[in-house]
Amino acid sequence: MRSLLLLSSLLFLNACSDSSDQTTSKLPKEKTLTQVSALKETTKPIIQVKKNIPSGHSIYAHKCASCHGLKAQKIALNKSQAIAGWDAKKTTEVLIGYQNGTYGSSMKAIMEGQVSTLDDKEIDLLAIYISTL
Repeated sequence: MRSLLLLSSLLFLNACSDSSDQTTSKLPKEKTLTQVSALKETTKPIIQVKKNIPSGHSIYAHKCASCHGLKAQKIALNKSQAIAGWDAKKTTEVLIGYQNGTYGSSMKAIMEGQVSTLDDKEIDLLAIYISTL
């Protein structure tokens, strides 16, 4: 009885594996390659993003958050204004003023050092980010 059960199981498994092989072998290889090529064409990225471009958030986290707080709510070193809610234009003007030495009082020396390495694009990104806080 066991041998009959084993034999019938093997025949069933063999029949199942044969039918699946027949199903996949019925597909022409050319069509499969065409389908793969079409899939590759449709999955190309529309926009390629460079990974080395900093975001306003990353610049803020690196340059500003330690004094101004994560949401720009702190009065830095108990001497400055909280910058949360500043619009991008005001922030840009202030940062450029710190860079060229035309803005600031008690925080001028610290801020000149913080913004001296920022380029115009980074200032714009930072100003836009601060305006969202």
